[in-house]
Amino acid sequence: MEATRGDDDEKNELCPPNPYPSTVEDLARAVLRQQLTSDVWNADAEMLGWMARSRVNAVRDVYDQLGDERVQVAMTRYLEARQPAIDHLRELLDAA
Repeated sequence: MEATRGDDDEKNELCPPNPYPSTVEDLARAVLRQQLTSDVWNADAEMLGWMARSRVNAVRDVYDQLGDERVQVAMTRYLEARQPAIDHLRELLDAA
């Protein structure tokens, strides 16, 4: 981000701080932040291209396997569960 983006607000939106968790609540915040940040990344074509090539993207090779029925089933389950999980994380954090 530092080398390719000039606007600090844009950099901060794409790469918000996500402190290392030291409590259960911190972990929930970190997971929630990661999920919400992935929405921002998915809306940015340049970021998507970088992620597709990046060795630090743990799931980059999944897209090469989308023809595999098992991967399709897993991706469908993930996508169906994602928003309810985000909503539940918010509820847990509000209650904490």
